[in-house]
Amino acid sequence: MRWSNDVAEYPNPDLAIEVDVSPSKIDRPAIYAALRVAELWRFDYERKRPVIERLSEDGTYQTVDMSEFLPVRSEEVARWVLEEDRRAGSAWDRRMRARAELAPRLPH
Repeated sequence: MRWSNDVAEYPNPDLAIEVDVSPSKIDRPAIYAALRVAELWRFDYERKRPVIERLSEDGTYQTVDMSEFLPVRSEEVARWVLEEDRRAGSAWDRRMRARAELAPRLPH
C-alpha cells in the first residue's frame, strides 16, 4: 500500500457517521455536502434518536428511512446504539457482517 499526503489522491467518502456527545457548533452536514458525501448517519439531539440522511440534488440532506449502503433502518441503528447490551459486542459484529453480505453492491 502506498501512503500519500496529497488529499487529491483519495476519493471523498460515500458515507459519514457522526458520533458526538453534544450538539455541534459547526455545520458538519454542510461540510459533508461540499465533499459530496452521499449518506450521513447522525444523532438527532432534538428527537433523541439516530437518523439516516441522503444528499439530495440541491446539496442538502434529506432524512430517509433506510440506508443505501446496508439494509438498515434508522430505528435499528437506534436499538443497536442506544439499547444494545454492550457485553454482546461479538453478536452485534456478527449481525452487522451478515447484513453487509446481503447489501446490494453500488456501482462506483
